[in-house]
Amino acid sequence: MVQEKDQFQTPSYLSRELLLFAGLADLQRANAIVLDPCCGLGQILITASFFGLHSLGFEIDERFRKNVEGLIGVDVEIKAFIRDWYAIAPVYTQKYPEKANRTFVVTNVPFSEDVDIIETALEQPFLGAVALMPLSHLAGATRRSDFWGKYPAEEIRVIENRIEFLDPRGYPSDTTGRLDLMMAKWRKSYKGPTKLTRMKIYA
Repeated sequence: MVQEKDQFQTPSYLSRELLLFAGLADLQRANAIVLDPCCGLGQILITASFFGLHSLGFEIDERFRKNVEGLIGVDVEIKAFIRDWYAIAPVYTQKYPEKANRTFVVTNVPFSEDVDIIETALEQPFLGAVALMPLSHLAGATRRSDFWGKYPAEEIRVIENRIEFLDPRGYPSDTTGRLDLMMAKWRKSYKGPTKLTRMKIYA
């Protein structure tokens, strides 16, 4: 099970920036499905729906799933636990190939499982993926080094200021505010070198 320390809410302004980084206009033209494999309270999905995109989420915590399922007027579908993502992703691809081919993953992943979750997405015929990750995860463990070697990103965007997150109870997180963060983007159509950019994000 994902530990409590990994759970925090994605601010709406950060959800917007993740979608813009993914290429919002391109996603709209492609009638893309935004998929978040660890959607929490569904903020990324809600923001995607606001921009006219279909959204699909997976979540382990039943409290969060019930909250998102109860939203009115939002094109959001919640399917399963995060631990099931590794098994369900290929099933989704096989069962709905037309949908899979226009699916783009946008997620604020549990940092303890980030490369595993993203690797599972990149193994599918999805359009691509964008993930919020700790900057420190560009290096370190052999597992991460292997991941970046196998799946070089199209772009790494370093967030220059600290982002304050709320935990599931609505209190400021005692860990995420101390982390240097980045957004990473992969697109199946991109074959060039990784671009490194920087930005500040404000509410």
